[in-house]
Amino acid sequence: MENLILYKFVEELQQQTRFARLAFRELRSIVTSVDSERIFLFAHAFLAHSANVSRLLWPTREGSAERGKALREATGVAEDSALRLPGARPQLEHEDECYEDWLERLDAPHYVDMNVMPTAAIGEFKGDAFQRSLDPDTFRLVLRGVTVETRVLADALRQLETSIDHWKRTHRPW
Repeated sequence: MENLILYKFVEELQQQTRFARLAFRELRSIVTSVDSERIFLFAHAFLAHSANVSRLLWPTREGSAERGKALREATGVAEDSALRLPGARPQLEHEDECYEDWLERLDAPHYVDMNVMPTAAIGEFKGDAFQRSLDPDTFRLVLRGVTVETRVLADALRQLETSIDHWKRTHRPW
């Protein structure tokens, strides 16, 4: 890949990483509030920008595989990185279909949305009783049964941003 093109992709990767990290900081600062809509606004923003990072690093289009590989090599991202979002990417990329499928699997279309409680406090509920659930103690986010360890993901984003900063200092395109 031409260095200038790779540099531009690294810049976009950096911007999406910054957006995700900003959303996570906001989420952490308001998680104890009673405004569950705002909490999930930032949770979804965090996931959406993290998914953009994931798509840049592991593109779905076959013809873009080399670009993804070049970005992973440039930034030192391992194949098994949390940035890959293995369970969450389908939820995020096919929101409508995943929602429809999840509703069809429920015994009845009754569920709790935007739950913010420690997992221990909801022990008697079935896991699929929640569309969105965030444990404010662990920051474990569950979307229709798919768990995202947001702290692990945030740490991976922080490491990625450090790698990007280093790469950019040593790979100027001009």
